Amino acid sequence: MPVIVAKRRGPCAACSLTSEEGEIITYERAVGPRHMACSERNATRWRNLFVMPCALWGVRLQRGQGELTIDECVTDGEAWRLSWQACCVDVQA
Repeated sequence: MPVIVAKRRGPCAACSLTSEEGEIITYERAVGPRHMACSERNATRWRNLFVMPCALWGVRLQRGQGELTIDECVTDGEAWRLSWQACCVDVQA
């Protein structure tokens, strides 16, 4: 897991608290930034890597904004269906 200096403020993928610019963090593209103290914890948030509407308000979210949730369900037979939704709870809309 690469250790870098944060270039901007953003939420930690494990604890959701803000990491400050200039803070030393760990970073993985699929997960996002984590505080050094949170580096061993599993990510509880997924980064939104696509432009999509907020599931609650319909606000257009840019890449990296909002919290991504994934729902899995079994459809006809044994096929699994994934449903991706983004929520703007951490975006000042």
